Amino acid sequence: MGVGDFRIDDYPGVVAWASCPQKGISCLPLTYAPVGFADKYIEVLKARGARTFVHNPIFEARHWGIIDGKDVDKGVYHRTHSAYAVAAFHESLRLTLQEGISNRAAKYMKFEKVLSAAFRAMGCDVTSDMTSLVVLNLPENLAGREMEFVQHCRSENFGIWPTLSEPVQVRVGILNLLSDESIAEIINKFGTALKELGGNFDDNLVSLEMNKMSEQIAAE
Repeated sequence: MGVGDFRIDDYPGVVAWASCPQKGISCLPLTYAPVGFADKYIEVLKARGARTFVHNPIFEARHWGIIDGKDVDKGVYHRTHSAYAVAAFHESLRLTLQEGISNRAAKYMKFEKVLSAAFRAMGCDVTSDMTSLVVLNLPENLAGREMEFVQHCRSENFGIWPTLSEPVQVRVGILNLLSDESIAEIINKFGTALKELGGNFDDNLVSLEMNKMSEQIAAE
């Protein structure tokens, strides 16, 4: 799960794909998302048929059914669409194209590396390798208090999340139209919360690792 610069058409072995709209495109989750189907994939789905959209990925877009290889007379599913979701998706695509897919992907890669470097400098164990999310364990002296840490951060209006699996880890999402300033703010809030729970680290070392990683990325 992440953000990358590639063309799906350059991978003929992939016949169907779907993208999470909140990652990279920076749109509302669980609404509209880019999807793509190869012609041969659509033909297979048409031949198999289905009576409701939930059994077939084409129908979520078409709100239709195919029985015996033909469209049914009436739509099999009714949904009142959110005009706000449609507008948000359109605007997100416009901003993504305006910035450029390559630039957007490079920015996400940079932010993930900088965040991970800063968290490691604070003593955290980063266990993820995704350009849209950093997953970590707290320093040894705070081990097992990840859920408490998340709740503490959220009480201070710092929106991070726990993992849904056990043992609980901390999730820091790389979402929205972020900037260097906003990434620095995330790191500052994370570090402040960590110290409030008993964490101990060198702020200068964190800044040094952040700058070192930024310079390394800029030189690539």
